[in-house]
Amino acid sequence: LVGHYGTWFDGKSIWYLSEYCSGGSCRQQLDTTGCTVFSESEIAYVARDMLRGLVVLHKNGFTHGNISASAIMISDLRQGRSIVKLRVKNLLKALEASSNPSHPSMLLRKVYWRAPESQVSPAMDIWSIGITFIELAEGRPPLWNLPPPKARNAIVNGPPPSLRYPTSY
Repeated sequence: LVGHYGTWFDGKSIWYLSEYCSGGSCRQQLDTTGCTVFSESEIAYVARDMLRGLVVLHKNGFTHGNISASAIMISDLRQGRSIVKLRVKNLLKALEASSNPSHPSMLLRKVYWRAPESQVSPAMDIWSIGITFIELAEGRPPLWNLPPPKARNAIVNGPPPSLRYPTSY
């Protein structure tokens, strides 16, 4: 998990101080480096470290609730390898949401990564991870071309999403 050092309000702005991750997020990598998709080996590398972070949250009874390529951070190179970490942007909200399924942060999650069920649980995070892997493989999450209300309806009532070109992976 990305280190969180504190959050405070100075009277007009909210400040969030966290560990510096020089590689930015996986979403930033997709949007700014000319790399439009991740390779299978890159996704596997990201998945390993991301799942380790998620295990820590789930073992302690918390649900992340907002997993996407934007929440996966790439830290400094160590011994020639990047360190991948899962960012919990607002730990307090994550803690509150884990204990309160109707917490606003759980209801306003990014629709394209949101699980069909509305009950807060680790299964919700597992769904989001699958969508994130598709996002890394294809550059965008499934149903990205639909407006949010139509995408939500398709997620709830349609078949589970899959890779458009599964033989590529």
